[in-house]
Amino acid sequence: MEKINEPVAIPESKLYFTANYKSLWAGSLIGATPFRFNRKQKKFVFSKFSYRFFKLNFLLLIIMQGFMYIQTIRFHTAGLSNHFNLSYAFNIGSGIILITMLVPALFPHELLTAMNGFMIYFNRIYNIYMPDYDPETATSSKLLEFLMVSVISNMMGTSLLLSLVFIIFPQVPVCFGNVIPPEFFTLPVRIVHTLYYVQMSTVIYANFAAVAAMIITYMFLMVPFMVNEFRMKGVKKYRTVGGFRTARNIMLEYRSIQILHLTFMNVIGNVLVPFHFVIMKLVLFCNVVVILYHNEMYPAVAAMLGIWSILCTVFWCVTLALGGYVFSKSLETTRSWKNWKWKSRFDGVIMTKFRKSCKPFMINYGNMYVIKRRSILKFMKGLTRGTFRVLLAIKK
Repeated sequence: MEKINEPVAIPESKLYFTANYKSLWAGSLIGATPFRFNRKQKKFVFSKFSYRFFKLNFLLLIIMQGFMYIQTIRFHTAGLSNHFNLSYAFNIGSGIILITMLVPALFPHELLTAMNGFMIYFNRIYNIYMPDYDPETATSSKLLEFLMVSVISNMMGTSLLLSLVFIIFPQVPVCFGNVIPPEFFTLPVRIVHTLYYVQMSTVIYANFAAVAAMIITYMFLMVPFMVNEFRMKGVKKYRTVGGFRTARNIMLEYRSIQILHLTFMNVIGNVLVPFHFVIMKLVLFCNVVVILYHNEMYPAVAAMLGIWSILCTVFWCVTLALGGYVFSKSLETTRSWKNWKWKSRFDGVIMTKFRKSCKPFMINYGNMYVIKRRSILKFMKGLTRGTFRVLLAIKK
């Protein structure tokens, strides 16, 4: 086994940890997440106060979802198509919000364990096997910083924009102000109404920012090892030292990352199926409504639904593409061990048995839902076919 250099590095830059710390600190204060980030220990911590606040916000969002559902039925019964389209789209969209909050609401400690295990493991890996890695200057680290700051900034801007909409137009169809009689909609009531929707808007997008930051970090740290560092053939340049690719190290580290990945999937996988269903439903509804009724809708509503359709489609296609990429590349990685000239015959025999025991990395929920290379094609096929079937059914 080759000599491994002494640990001298840390996984990511100071800006990354600062952005993580400030975003989670702000999110925990308003109850958007039950977690905070400890900069000194470089680990996530659980806040009981934030968790109680988080559950309260979750309950308030469920109440808001129920109100929008009632509004949707009311507008449909009254034949108010514009109001119905807006309310129904918001109703589905709020389902996406509730799904993203479901995991920390139901499995906070399991998620915390997975996130901290992730940080501890990669601190060790980077320190031991990547001694020349400088997080302050590395291109991958700079790109991660840019994405983190961009996501947090965009979510803050979107939250502010949505808050302004509720402040300026408190009686839009999806708001409680729509059913409050004008004589009762006094200044104190309007202030409480505004504060409620500003709080909900901030919580929603702070939660989205936390989820996006977790996914981005996971992909940037985990994927290069899944698809590159463990491969024995077809790689131009490795980031790890040569001693990383010995039979003993590959078995230990590959199995460690598998366990870490499975720990995440045991938590995150619970929401994959409902998330896929709601995304598909929202995009189908927006497509059909915009195609059929764009001439009868308010331009702003039509534009909003069209943008939602595009954004949701792009987001889920990127997710499916990444999942398929990880799946296919992990298969190539294990195949690269076959017929490789290991240092000894014993290493070759044991690696053959180890290779057969390794399953590909999958973004999945058991065997019920597995993202593979063709998943994105199946999604687009289902989306296109579903849109045209609905259009033809309505035309008949």
